[in-house]
Amino acid sequence: MLLLLANASAQSPTAAEPYGAALDLVEALYLYPDGVTSRALFLAAGRELEDRIPWLLVDETPGGLALRHGAEAPFAVAPWPTAATLADALGDLSLQVETSGWDCGDVDPGMAALAGMAEALDAHSRVLTDERLDRFNVRLSGTLVGIGATFDHRSERVVVSTVGADGPAARAGLRPGDELVRVDGRSTRGMPLSEVSRRVRGDAGTPVTLRISRDGQELDVVPTRAEVVVPNVTRRVLDGGVGYVAIDHVSQKTVENLTAELAALAAEDALAHGLVIDLRGNTGGSMKESARLADLFVESGELLRTEGRGGAPVENLQARMVARDDGTEPPIPLVLLVDERTASGAEILAGALLELDRAVLVGRRTYGKGTVQKIYDLAPEVRFKLTVARYVLAHGRVLTNGGLVPDVTVGRLYDYGTHLDTFLPDASELGVAAGDVVWQVRSGVDLPLELARRTLLSDPAPDRASTLAALTREAAAVRAEEEQALVATLTKLGVDWTPPPAPPTNPAAVHVDLRAEPADGDRWRLVVQVRDDGDVDLHQVMVELSSASARWWDGLRVPIGRVPAGGTVERALEVEVERNVWPRVDPVVVRVRSAGREVGAETDRALPSSGPEEPTVRLVARLLPATPDVAGPGGGPVRVVEVEVQNLDRTPLTGVEVHLGWPETEGVELVDWGQRTSEVPARSTHVFSLATEVAATLGEVPLEVTLATDDDDDLVKWPVTLSTSGAAVTLQAPRIERPAAATRVPTGPWSHPIDLSDDGALRYATVWVDGRKVSWTPGTGSTLRVTPSATLSPGPHRVSVSAVDAQGLSTRRTFWLVAEAPPTVDAGG
Repeated sequence: MLLLLANASAQSPTAAEPYGAALDLVEALYLYPDGVTSRALFLAAGRELEDRIPWLLVDETPGGLALRHGAEAPFAVAPWPTAATLADALGDLSLQVETSGWDCGDVDPGMAALAGMAEALDAHSRVLTDERLDRFNVRLSGTLVGIGATFDHRSERVVVSTVGADGPAARAGLRPGDELVRVDGRSTRGMPLSEVSRRVRGDAGTPVTLRISRDGQELDVVPTRAEVVVPNVTRRVLDGGVGYVAIDHVSQKTVENLTAELAALAAEDALAHGLVIDLRGNTGGSMKESARLADLFVESGELLRTEGRGGAPVENLQARMVARDDGTEPPIPLVLLVDERTASGAEILAGALLELDRAVLVGRRTYGKGTVQKIYDLAPEVRFKLTVARYVLAHGRVLTNGGLVPDVTVGRLYDYGTHLDTFLPDASELGVAAGDVVWQVRSGVDLPLELARRTLLSDPAPDRASTLAALTREAAAVRAEEEQALVATLTKLGVDWTPPPAPPTNPAAVHVDLRAEPADGDRWRLVVQVRDDGDVDLHQVMVELSSASARWWDGLRVPIGRVPAGGTVERALEVEVERNVWPRVDPVVVRVRSAGREVGAETDRALPSSGPEEPTVRLVARLLPATPDVAGPGGGPVRVVEVEVQNLDRTPLTGVEVHLGWPETEGVELVDWGQRTSEVPARSTHVFSLATEVAATLGEVPLEVTLATDDDDDLVKWPVTLSTSGAAVTLQAPRIERPAAATRVPTGPWSHPIDLSDDGALRYATVWVDGRKVSWTPGTGSTLRVTPSATLSPGPHRVSVSAVDAQGLSTRRTFWLVAEAPPTVDAGG
């Protein structure tokens, strides 16, 4: 993000409502006004309401947006607005939903409509409220009120992971490795880290009592909350004495934090060879602070300039930032690590150092955001992040049309036994030739970091040209090492990956056959056959698949190796298909490469597949009577939550675990977090018993039960409310079944029945086609048939079905259709 703060009232003093204030700002400042229409913003508001409220369907009609409760007739039609009436129309739209008489749950229709309108502008304009606003404020300011410590989960325990120097936690004696047992008397057993943070934070000057376990002893530590700096820069010394810093995000404290870490590295004599700056995963932050970070290393030159609508300056936005020579810039070579999540402010830092010849880049192409957002107040606790400008780097470099391409691009090849998959399926997508990518084969090494380290150890001069020359040499050496590792890997698979005796220049004639067939469990066997119809052997042949609809086929790289002239080579591999995939046929694009060059034309194929259904399980939970004379850690009586797991399938469940989620109810604490058994056989039952402390005054205990297996970490995660009377509660999610039907259908109108059932009562079912809600049907009993319909254009289409029962348990299934236009018939002349 690139962010600057402002106040809506300064720009729109007469706007009294959030809609009016937001639209006034859009009209006055939005960077891309030509793409804004009142109809598009109004429609986006309606779509956001439809997405958030289960029963609501919003239809476009000539007169406006028709609002429906499921399949019923519209209860209101919101007319299409003009630019002058859009603010009032948005208010009326949300009011129609709010006063419809149907329950909106915890959705605020007004905020939903406002959020939808904002998100329709571009990918970075947003409305910020509630927790999202709190996270934004902490990220931007770089400070929060807390104790200066971070926590992590180790199994079910909450453990102190870091303690900031001179912060409240350090002054109170908290240490890394301490187990946090209680926060202000509340047990942390099973407590989510977000809840730990919420309870540890609070008002400045107030104490928080932490019960910790250290060396087998429990003691209380009582830090006093204060404003603390959020650590977003970490340092370490790499092998060979090379300095390294990682910047997590850019806040108003990052320059201060980085300066301190550089001083520490200098004191450790870790800057003599140079510095690695890791910006991977850094999605940005403050524009001004990003430029100041670059200025730490640059003596002169334009760091950036900003351009608003039509290239004009934006009020209260710095138009130009230039490096200043303050005599403290370290004269050391710099290597920056970047990837596809390096964005916005992090791109300013990387781009400025690149354009001013101070650094080389290693990794993957950056995100390419290139725009600036300012923040405006719309209402109490409601802020509007609006795109108002773009930034331009030195030499006129802009990033809105693509990110920064590294000097050396590193791709990752994954060996799956009989095939290779790659994080970057096509080097051309990076704006680089395939030969310019260093493909990492060996595991257990951070190859971009290793390239940076080796480059700096060769002691280049601090200018970019010298560092780039050193990087180029090291990249060539590393590429050779990885290619040797690839040959060794493929040799183990029986693939002859010897290179051609000379670079191939002649055209090739290649024929490829594919077939897919079911294998064991959730796997399909793919057979790839390549025939060389030419008169010269083909070397290092790789068959690459891509699919827009089937992730298990998409990005597969099947190594074939050497194919003799006139000969055929066949390879077979097994591919794991996702669960709950109904039988289907997906279009697949096939490409063939030989020694890095593409041979033959791309061809379109179709591959069938299906995946196993999720295991069918039923849980029966009850709260047993209190154990006499046994008190829990909090002093209350201990009762056992008994969870009976019934495996209703024909196959066993392996590695079965039952966990209880952290109970939000005061007076309930977990004694046992979870239990495990090696197997629950087919058509059988296993009982888990979990001790829980329950206050004697409670009549009901709300809990969450998670069932995990070796195949699925969250097979089910269901809420349950248990009565202290001991009554059993049965939990089983709805079932969704699609009668046998074609997966390849004609274009145009489509409709198909889907059957749903439950052990109790169904509440409702929802169907989406390509992410657009097309039906919502209330339940009328334990079974329900829905018949969604849509108009399908040529190509693949994603259909998702969700069922929710009266207990709040849900099931979601997805299948794909491929719509094909009917063949054109030549009637003759």
